[in-house]
Amino acid sequence: MASWSPFHMALWTLAAHLEAFRERWGAASERPSGLPSPMDAEARAWRGLADRLGAGMAPMVGRWEFPARLRSIFARIAGGDGAAGYHALAALDPSREVLFPDQARGAEAPEEEYRNLLRGLDAVLPRAMSAARDHPGAAVAALLGVMARFLWCVPVSSDEDLQDVPLYDHARVAAALAAVLAGAPAAQLAEWERALTIGAPGSPVALLIKGDVSGIQSFLYQVSGKGTARGLRGRSFYLQLLSEAVAM
Repeated sequence: MASWSPFHMALWTLAAHLEAFRERWGAASERPSGLPSPMDAEARAWRGLADRLGAGMAPMVGRWEFPARLRSIFARIAGGDGAAGYHALAALDPSREVLFPDQARGAEAPEEEYRNLLRGLDAVLPRAMSAARDHPGAAVAALLGVMARFLWCVPVSSDEDLQDVPLYDHARVAAALAAVLAGAPAAQLAEWERALTIGAPGSPVALLIKGDVSGIQSFLYQVSGKGTARGLRGRSFYLQLLSEAVAM
C-alpha cells in the first residue's frame, strides 16, 4: 500500500467509474488511450471501500437499468410541489437549455443520448490525458475536467433514490476518500471495512477542512493599464497553484 500515492488512488477511482459508464453504454468502442492500467486486487478492495463510503452504502451506484436523465435536486425541497425537472443529457455548456432542468423532459431518455455523450468523451479524453504527461496529479485534474464536461448530467444510477446524484460528483467524492485511504494503515482500513459490513459506527475516516483567505478579490483585480487581461490570468493562475500547494 505504501507505494500507492493519494494521486494514484484518486486516479484509479475516477477511471473505475468512467470504465463502468463506458462498459454500460459503449462496449463496442475501444478503450481510450491514457487511462491508467487496471488496479490489482488489493487496490480494488480499498477503492471499493472508498466508493461505499462516498455513496453512503447505496447499492445501486454505477448501475443503469435504463437511460435515465439527471433529476433536479430541487424536487426534494420541503414544501415544494414535488414536481421533478430533468436535465438534458448533453455536454456542459452555458446555454439555458443545458443548464436548467425542465419538467417537460421525462425521466427516461433515448439511449442514443448516452452514446453521444460517450463519443464526445472518448474524443476529448486521449488529448487531455496526453497533456498530463503521466504526472499523477495532472492526470487526476485532466480526468476530472473531462468527466465534469460529459458526466455532470448523468445520474449515478437509474434507481429512483439516486437519480438526482451526478456520476461526476459521486466519482470525485469517492476519489477524494480513496486518496485519504492511501495513507491509512492496514489495521485502520480493516476497522472501517468491518464497521461498514455490520452497519456499526466506526472511527472518523476523514476531516474536512475549510478555510478562507481575505483579500483575494483586491489582489486579483488590482491591475490596470496595458496587459490587464494577461495580469488577471497570471494572478488567477498563481492563486490556483498556491491553493494546491497549501492543500498538499
